[in-house]
Amino acid sequence: MKKALSVVLALLMVGTFFACSGKTQESDDKDYSYEYDLSEYLTYGKFRGIEIPAAEIEVTERETTFAKGDDSNSGEVQQDIGSAVPVDSIPSAAKRGISKALAEALAHGARTGAECLLTLDTSTGQPAYERVDGTAYSVQFPETFIEFLRKADRGSVILIHNHPSSSSFSNADLRTLAGYDSIKGMFVVGHDGTKYYVGKRDAQVTVETMLKTYEKFARQYYDEYYRLVNANRITPEQASKEFSHRVLESLAAELDLEYRRWDTP
Repeated sequence: MKKALSVVLALLMVGTFFACSGKTQESDDKDYSYEYDLSEYLTYGKFRGIEIPAAEIEVTERETTFAKGDDSNSGEVQQDIGSAVPVDSIPSAAKRGISKALAEALAHGARTGAECLLTLDTSTGQPAYERVDGTAYSVQFPETFIEFLRKADRGSVILIHNHPSSSSFSNADLRTLAGYDSIKGMFVVGHDGTKYYVGKRDAQVTVETMLKTYEKFARQYYDEYYRLVNANRITPEQASKEFSHRVLESLAAELDLEYRRWDTP
């Protein structure tokens, strides 16, 4: 069990949700160049007892595509997702745009089974960058988007994406949050309708501290959920979702981040 745990945690730290190239704002001597986030897939796969093919772990290059126009069913899904965004630190003027973006991300996921990334202005909730489409497990940052994040004002943007597994934020999502001063916070909408938010308060958290804290709580809680799955007390899908949520709750409390989950079935 311990060997399996150490293997999956090592793999969790390999992936990243947001693929970026070059150095973050946080440091000029560290290179945070990543391609894929496999953390959701690896966690879910390990809970199911599935061996992850080596080909899935290899870093590969691919082009990033941009969406043109809205999804045809985005209006229908928006009715389901509602307009309530229970995050006090987000300006009221921005919440309507955030609700709309969450609906768009969910509609995209329902139609394609893949992730997408939307970027909004923190103050207004209006789009600040084109939507970026990804795969079932990742979204890759184009160079122009990386440059945009580097040049944008501190705390001026919010990132929104969907998770097909309906789990909370991955270690790679948190790496991105800590790595760019321009990002105020992130929203995730799961394909089961669950929504999550994680955001910065006044204190700045380094990438290294964020990842070490994530790993600490992942190690602390993983065995518990692994045993629950093996005992058939919860499904692998439930394990992945609740494990990631519990890690985020503990991490946010320790690092003074704002974290919320709502509308979970």
